[in-house]
Amino acid sequence: MRVKRANLFRWLVQEDWQVLRAFKDHGQFTPTVENRGILKRLLDGRALLQYLNARKWYDLNPIVEDIPVPSSAGAPAT
Repeated sequence: MRVKRANLFRWLVQEDWQVLRAFKDHGQFTPTVENRGILKRLLDGRALLQYLNARKWYDLNPIVEDIPVPSSAGAPAT
């Protein structure tokens, strides 16, 4: 079942994984003008989830959290 759900995120590319790795490694990611397109793609694809409480914050989709980060993803993007 886990593999089936992970297949929903086959569309993720190297830049996406760099952002997702930052979440996995540090539990946070800072949106910037440069990474706005990546962030939008991850939010639209539901790989990242956006929450609005007292402030806006993001977290990994639990399904994506279980997917191993490909070694080709490189260093975390911040």
